[in-house]
Amino acid sequence: MSNRESEFDEKIARVRRLMARKGWHWVALSGVDSLAWITGGARCFVDPGGPAGIATILLGADTAILVTDKVEERRLRDEELAGLPLEYSVQDWTDWYSRRADVLKKLIGAQRGVSDVPLSGWESGESELQQLRFSLTGPEQIRFRKLAREAAVALGRSLPR
Repeated sequence: MSNRESEFDEKIARVRRLMARKGWHWVALSGVDSLAWITGGARCFVDPGGPAGIATILLGADTAILVTDKVEERRLRDEELAGLPLEYSVQDWTDWYSRRADVLKKLIGAQRGVSDVPLSGWESGESELQQLRFSLTGPEQIRFRKLAREAAVALGRSLPR
C-alpha cells in the first residue's frame, strides 16, 4: 500500500469514527478544502476559490464513492485519484451541477446524510468534519516540513546580499 493510500485510509477511518459517534449514515465531502484534505492534495476543482469542487466523496460505513460528471471523471480517476480505493458514480453534467443535493440524496435513499457544505435536504456537519483536519497525519507532517524548507530557501534567495 502506498503512503497516499494509507493516508487516505487513515482519514476515511477518522470520518467513519465520527459517523459512528454521531449516528450519521452518510457523509458528503464536496468542499474544495475537504476533497484536497481527504485525498492528500488532489485537485478536484475548476475554481479553487469556489465552495464546492467538481466532485463529492460520499462515505458510508463500508463504501467510498466519488460522484462527479462525465467530463471530469477520467481526469480525476487517472490523474488526481489514481490508486485510491474509490467506487465511481458518473453523472450527466447538467444534473450534477444543477441538482447535486438531489443526485446525492438519490444515492443514499432515506438514510441520514451530513455534508461539509450547504446542500438542500442534508444536515450540516461542517464544524465537526473540519476538526478532523486539526491533527496532521505522518505524511502531512512530512509534506509541511518539506514545504517549510523550500520556502526558507526561496526566502533566503530573495534577500539582498
